[in-house]
Amino acid sequence: MARVRLLLCIVLTTLSPSSALAGYDANITGVVTEVLVYSDSNIVLFRLNNQPSSHPGCSSAQYFELFNVPEPMFGRLYARLLAAKVSGEAINIGYDSVGSNCRHYIPAHRIG
Repeated sequence: MARVRLLLCIVLTTLSPSSALAGYDANITGVVTEVLVYSDSNIVLFRLNNQPSSHPGCSSAQYFELFNVPEPMFGRLYARLLAAKVSGEAINIGYDSVGSNCRHYIPAHRIG
């Protein structure tokens, strides 16, 4: 029985896509300087005053990006961004620093 479990763990680990391991692995704290919203999609781009100047996996580090976030979480994150922008308060962003789950801009996973 122990051998079956071990074999099952090895098989599942081997078959797991590396993108499943991608995601939130770093934090940055800064002041929101720009928020861009698109009417034709569920995408928000935003920029911090200390935005990273490069990113190993994304073609552009110009913005952080929120995409494919389901409601109501999308609305909560967007509201938090706007509140930080209006108040000038520094916020903490959780993001993917490796970029293995990158579309074009740096994927943001948490806004705190």
